[in-house]
Amino acid sequence: TDSDSASALRERLETGVRVVAVEGIFPHDAKTVEPRAGTASALTEANIPEFIIYTSGSTGTPKGVAHPGRYWPQFTKSWTDCVGLKAFDRAMVLYGLSVSAGLNRSLSILTSGACLCLYDVKSDGFENLAAWIETQRVGILSMPTALFRSWISVLPAAHRFGSLKTIEVATEPLYAADVERAFRHLTPDSRIVNLYGASEAGMIASAAFSPDDVRDAGILPVGNAPQGQAIEIVRDDGTPAGPD
Repeated sequence: TDSDSASALRERLETGVRVVAVEGIFPHDAKTVEPRAGTASALTEANIPEFIIYTSGSTGTPKGVAHPGRYWPQFTKSWTDCVGLKAFDRAMVLYGLSVSAGLNRSLSILTSGACLCLYDVKSDGFENLAAWIETQRVGILSMPTALFRSWISVLPAAHRFGSLKTIEVATEPLYAADVERAFRHLTPDSRIVNLYGASEAGMIASAAFSPDDVRDAGILPVGNAPQGQAIEIVRDDGTPAGPD
């Protein structure tokens, strides 16, 4: 939090909970920050960290990732282009806001002028989700691949969505069978977007699919990097890693 709120926040928290005033860490009042010893260059205002979000810990202990100010505009542009979000759209995100996938997408929807529709799967369940999407006229749905796969497996065979045009999934491999099963409930002009990203880097690549794109396919590709973004794989020493 900021230093003005730190004292009030400490009074409300249990003893032993640490409160950190971020001004003491990241000097936002400076246009340029001089480099610390061992760093290559000064921090410009766009590179000063603005928020910290923790990884899931899938590769070990969860770690905090500090994202700079330039992160939000870049992610918002890439993700909204990927799912085709416009200011008049109604979109739903089925990720928690404590993880980067939920926070990134929710803020991208709000800052784009679109409507963010909220639904709690844990409390309201799968059985009401389809009807709620139709009632709220949701056009864009973002959810983890595992949740997507479980949801479409229990949809009534006769159910058809009228408003839902784009489903974006991420976090684990997407299969052709998933797409084919989902399109039994979607209009022919709908799309399913497979996205690859990471807490450390945001959106890395994506690909959109229709039923004709996945015939005789197994695991579907994650596609290409967003426009204006390059992907480079390097070794621990910073040198480019080759195919070997």
